[in-house]
Amino acid sequence: MIAEHLSKTKRVQLRVSCSSSEIITERKKAEEALKESEAFNASLLNDAPNPIMVTGPDSSIRYVNGALEKLTGYNSGEIIGLKVPYPWWPQDTIAKFEAENWGGRGKETVLQEMHFKKKNEDSFWVILSLHPIKKDGELNYNLVNWVDITERRQAEETLRESEKKFSTVFQAGPAIIAITALKKMVIY
Repeated sequence: MIAEHLSKTKRVQLRVSCSSSEIITERKKAEEALKESEAFNASLLNDAPNPIMVTGPDSSIRYVNGALEKLTGYNSGEIIGLKVPYPWWPQDTIAKFEAENWGGRGKETVLQEMHFKKKNEDSFWVILSLHPIKKDGELNYNLVNWVDITERRQAEETLRESEKKFSTVFQAGPAIIAITALKKMVIY
């Protein structure tokens, strides 16, 4: 009888031991899957080709990705924790911020072209998208994404200058000037 009881006890312990091992194995699999998911999500932000920044409700910078560091010339250690005005804001951007009361934002997504300065003082232009992320109806943080449009803005400026020169020459000319295409159409 005692031998029978010990045998049953060992079988129960063996079942409990197997169940514990299965639980531990499942837990390790879940932890590994979570780590992989977190690494994947982090790589989406860190390796994104466009600059990304996360700011708190008080405008303090909580996160910047490598593309933002590369574009501005500031590394994350220099700017994490900073509040507006950010070091890449030239005076015209600071004035625009104050005039439009951006500090009171957080209710809607903002999409706007912005002029900034790199750490080396070179100018650049971005389309800035600021999207408020809320928790329980309160602003938790802002997700800010930039698209560098500097080359487009430079091309537009070159075109404006060319048009201005052409117009000046055309209007100041002593005689009538006509520009025709190969099909004998008057263009101007």
